[in-house]
Amino acid sequence: CPSTTAARLHRGVAVWQHALMPTRPRTRQTGKARRSAPARTGLAAWMEEVVVQHARVIRALRAEPVHDLRVAIRRVRSLAQGLRSIDDDEGARRWRALSDAGRPLFAGLGELRDAQVMREHALQLFAGEPAGATVVASIDAVVRHRLQAARVAVESFRPAAWRAAGRGLALRAASLLAERPLFQHLGLRRFHEAYALHHLAMRSRASTALHACRIGVKKLRYTVENFLPQAHAQVGKLLKKLQDVLGELHDLDVLLAFVSSEDTRLHSTERGRVGALVRAARDERLARYRALCAASGDGTAPAWARLRAALTVDVDVAAAHLAYVRRRAAGLGAGAADVARLELAAESVRRALSTEVRVLASPRAVALLRLACTCALVKDDAGAGSVRAAWRFARRLPTAHGLSDSDLRVVALVARAAFGEAPRLEDQKVAALGARDARLAVARGPVMQLAAQRAARQAQPSARPNSSRALPAHKSSRSRSGKRAAASARASRSHA
Repeated sequence: CPSTTAARLHRGVAVWQHALMPTRPRTRQTGKARRSAPARTGLAAWMEEVVVQHARVIRALRAEPVHDLRVAIRRVRSLAQGLRSIDDDEGARRWRALSDAGRPLFAGLGELRDAQVMREHALQLFAGEPAGATVVASIDAVVRHRLQAARVAVESFRPAAWRAAGRGLALRAASLLAERPLFQHLGLRRFHEAYALHHLAMRSRASTALHACRIGVKKLRYTVENFLPQAHAQVGKLLKKLQDVLGELHDLDVLLAFVSSEDTRLHSTERGRVGALVRAARDERLARYRALCAASGDGTAPAWARLRAALTVDVDVAAAHLAYVRRRAAGLGAGAADVARLELAAESVRRALSTEVRVLASPRAVALLRLACTCALVKDDAGAGSVRAAWRFARRLPTAHGLSDSDLRVVALVARAAFGEAPRLEDQKVAALGARDARLAVARGPVMQLAAQRAARQAQPSARPNSSRALPAHKSSRSRSGKRAAASARASRSHA
């Protein structure tokens, strides 16, 4: 209904106004004077900010305008990457084109910005060190060399092409922003990715692992800031602290690699002294990051626990993941009416069997069964449902907080049961699961088989009772598949 669609778009724009208003973010000026305009966010705002900062960089490739330009490009690309990950295939191509439009300029300024930041840290750390002047002079030579490549990237950037890449995407973003569960899923996914990178960094403490953790935290922060205003109000400052500390760690790792290389003409004793200063500063930042992530003596929860709480409070985690899976499946032929019909049939069968098979009564079983119903209706390139299409779609779904890889493997196995391939305990893929998940997959296989047959009969009421036209592309007869489903149900009941 057009009126319903318009109302949803209006509601989405009203709720997410902070991410769409065509206003310009605050930028810094040299000297003591600062603009008094409030800091704002939004796709149109940051796209225009790229053009403004590009004009400043053309005049002078100083550290401040280079930093501001890279921040603006990074903001646009993070918005595009976030929206791309939840949009359909056509939208994903457009968001990717916008992200790619800013990549050459962003990358072209990257090495220059690293050298400029390295110089700032060197001036602070080596203020009283006799060899500090030599290090700074070596960095200045690197800055002069990298200015040439940066100048080429700046002059190659075309503001008109940049604006053309983003034309019409604000309206597309409005339609996406109306679907709040999609962004709740995205926030949970970004948290899951960043938390996994945090654990890897704390185990190895290597510069590469800490840098990857920094990127994960940055993606989480931008997602929360742009799409989840309630969570941002709770943990926005915390995310900024984590990103800042990890950013300083990365800067010091770059400086340490530089002073340890042959690019700095230092005596071995001088190299040892300046290297010790950098390592001491790095250890201090690492201790600060670990302190932020640990519980404090005043009862404040650890940082990652606070982040998880902010992203899950008043959020139906299962519904958020289901909304994302449905949107992705809709672009691959899984119609909403067919999904609803199969889910209703599966829920009816599950309720009938849950009194005898207790594993089917858990909330997790209900959530994963609904996901499997959506995956079972995905079409392949030929436009038909198949075991391969259902399996590949489910296994390519991203993990997130509340949706583990084990969950997705169970979903993929159960989705195959709609085509007559119910999981069995002796199957290799089922055996690879844990005992609990294996029982759950085996118990839900018959539910999916029977639900697929019931949904097929409802979709084709004129079919003969013994017809083989079961949903979807199930070639075995209804009676034979029904017998297998009943036998699998009895087997899963005995194992449960």
